[in-house]
Amino acid sequence: MKLIIFLSLAGFLALCSCSKIIHPHEEVMSSFKTKEDVKKQFGIPDEKRELNEVTEWLYNCDTISAFTASKTKVRMHGTYNTVYGSLDRPSTNVTEFTHYISYVKFDFDKQGKVIGWDSREVNFAEKRIRPGATAAVVIGSVVGVLYIAEYLWLNNLLSSLGKSSTQ
Repeated sequence: MKLIIFLSLAGFLALCSCSKIIHPHEEVMSSFKTKEDVKKQFGIPDEKRELNEVTEWLYNCDTISAFTASKTKVRMHGTYNTVYGSLDRPSTNVTEFTHYISYVKFDFDKQGKVIGWDSREVNFAEKRIRPGATAAVVIGSVVGVLYIAEYLWLNNLLSSLGKSSTQ
């Protein structure tokens, strides 16, 4: 029974550890250059505000908003989430943003170019699963566990044979 539990844990660890980050969160967020880029990916913001010739858009990521309901997968190089085109929900113009636990915020200049961004409790790092590495780790773990189990079994068998021959 312990062997099955160990194999399960080893397999789970192997599956979780064999992914490679292609683009870190910062690189993905910095890839959005204009309001149109942001709108294509994230849709209409939950809240907007104007401050000293800067427009700020805030996306709430900690409740059932259009952002979280879409299960968006942020990607670079023009692959956008298309869910938002069908959502008809207006943004709320505010003087002070609501304090959310998880959010994404973009700042735009007068021309609509992204001049800054901020995020909290979200990670849009683009990862690639490496199935070959995962398979190698799983197979290696299984072989290692089987080797240890066989060694313990043989050791136990030889020990019991030694006890029976001395009696």
